[in-house]
Amino acid sequence: MFIMESNNERLITAMVNALDDVLHGAGGKNNIDSCLVCDCYTRMLALEEQYDEALHTMKARIHRHSLDIRPQGALVLGEIASDGESSLEYYNKTFVINILHDTA
Repeated sequence: MFIMESNNERLITAMVNALDDVLHGAGGKNNIDSCLVCDCYTRMLALEEQYDEALHTMKARIHRHSLDIRPQGALVLGEIASDGESSLEYYNKTFVINILHDTA
């Protein structure tokens, strides 16, 4: 049984798109204090040797946006979500990026 079908190029492109969406929506580089990334362990397994390339691409993309932040994160075992009205949903091979900023 396969939960997801993809290829490495699509996985890396999706990561870049997520980064761009979040960084564009963050309201400018002065608001960004840090970056937290949760990357699915199975995404790392799927990318195999290209996982290091994906990490370098992520770091380069952050710097392309003129940000001097070092992404922090973890490999996780997927995400579980619910809208509160239906059963739990399990997401596999996900890349989640959070931009954090100091409100003080």
